[in-house]
Formats: sequence, C-alpha cells, structure tokens
Amino acid sequence: TFQKGSTEIPTKFMCCFYKLLLMRLVAKQVRALLEHSNLYVKAAGLLYVRMLCAYEQLYDWLSPFLDCEEGAGGNIDFYPNVDKSEVLTIGEYATRLFKELDHFQLRLPRIPTKIDKEIQQKLATRVHHGVEKPQQ
Repeated sequence: TFQKGSTEIPTKFMCCFYKLLLMRLVAKQVRALLEHSNLYVKAAGLLYVRMLCAYEQLYDWLSPFLDCEEGAGGNIDFYPNVDKSEVLTIGEYATRLFKELDHFQLRLPRIPTKIDKEIQQKLATRVHHGVEKPQQ
C-alpha cells in the first residue's frame, strides 16, 4: 500500500480498489463486482466486502466463492501479487481473506473474536469437492 514518502508505486489493482472505496458502493453494485467475469474485478469485489462489510454478514457474502476454481489453470491465471510468484483460484483468494490479516501489504480489519471463531468453524466443516473437511 502506498504511504507518503514511500518509493513504491501502487499497483493498478490497488488504485482501482481505492477508487471503489471512494465511491461508497451500494449492495447492488458490490454484487455486480462479485458476479463479473473478469477475475480481478471479482477479486476487488471480494476485497471490498472483506474491508467494509458488517462482520456478521462477511461469511454470507464471501462463502459462495470459497470453492470457486476460476483463476488457476483456466483461460486467465489470477496473480494476486505484483511479482506474479503465486497463482490462486478465486476460492483460495476468498479463503485467505478470512484467514489472514495481511493482504500483501494491506492490513485488513480484524474480525471480532466471536465472529472469527464462528467463521473458522464454518470453514473447517465446509464440504469441499464432495469430501467433508475435518474439524480442527
């Protein structure tokens, strides 16, 4: 993330994401981002939800994307980082938004402990590719 005095240049993705933050999108516009065919637009929508959605609604908004296989090995690879060292699916990206507080150099808001435990429990018991994941 760009900071005053920094020599780093923000990525195009982060510049567009910042513009979305300034626009104060309504739910219909956020849904349009999440349903978009472009993986980077979809990822911006997922990040927007993670940053601004009411914590109680986070799982409901992001859970439909947890098993999404778009992005790795498909027509378009999804590289969430600048150096393209890692290819993710949209599902892996959405899962990381739940599990990690650092989105590359952007610090995500901390999810309150009670809600985070509920989300982590749901993630642990999700059915993934027809096989139920064991609870940890």
